[in-house]
Amino acid sequence: MHNHARGARTGVARSVRGTQVTIMTSLSPPSALPLPGDRRALYWLVASNAVVVVIALWQRWPIGLLLWPYWLQSVIIGVFSYRRMMGLTRFSTDRFRVNGRQSEPTEETKRSTANFFAVHYGFFHLGYGVFLLKNPLPPQEWLWVGIAAVTFAVNHWQSFARFREADRQGSPNIGTLMFLPYLRVVPMHLMIIIGVGFLGGGGLSVLFFGVLKTVADCAMHVAEHRMLARSPAA
Repeated sequence: MHNHARGARTGVARSVRGTQVTIMTSLSPPSALPLPGDRRALYWLVASNAVVVVIALWQRWPIGLLLWPYWLQSVIIGVFSYRRMMGLTRFSTDRFRVNGRQSEPTEETKRSTANFFAVHYGFFHLGYGVFLLKNPLPPQEWLWVGIAAVTFAVNHWQSFARFREADRQGSPNIGTLMFLPYLRVVPMHLMIIIGVGFLGGGGLSVLFFGVLKTVADCAMHVAEHRMLARSPAA
């Protein structure tokens, strides 16, 4: 039995090599603060972003250099999303269509959906990475970018572990799981591109941009957790 929250119904279509995937999902704004477990993850997310901003200010990074740790964060989100889909034992395919046909909750559907996501999301970030290579990361900054990436990895691992346990007790919609990483990272990276294009250099610009990115990141984190909290019980 599926529970559907009230809200605007949104359709999302994606295509890779002739495969058309359509997801219909209901979106509604969060009506309360995150649950305690969500708050801990949210605090970690704020702390992770703060670490990046502190490193950037300390090392006098230009704004463009901030793209590297945020790109790595986006890749980390994709890795954990793929692992989550592949780890599902029970899931819903309500309103999830492939090539115009309603999908069934089978092992084949799970694997093909996860692999489709890996290819589509992976190519998106490959192109993004090629763009970043036009301004290579200086070797002396590798350590600091690595530290920033580790803080993001810890944060997203905590969310992954929590949701993996919840998945075992529920039946999440696999179409929603495939769609949410895009909902999470696209606004964040739009904020990055706008910030790099319109803000000048200097510590104040890095701080201002870091705060804007953190706000966008946290807002999408809360929206993601709220949507996933509406997964039907098994």
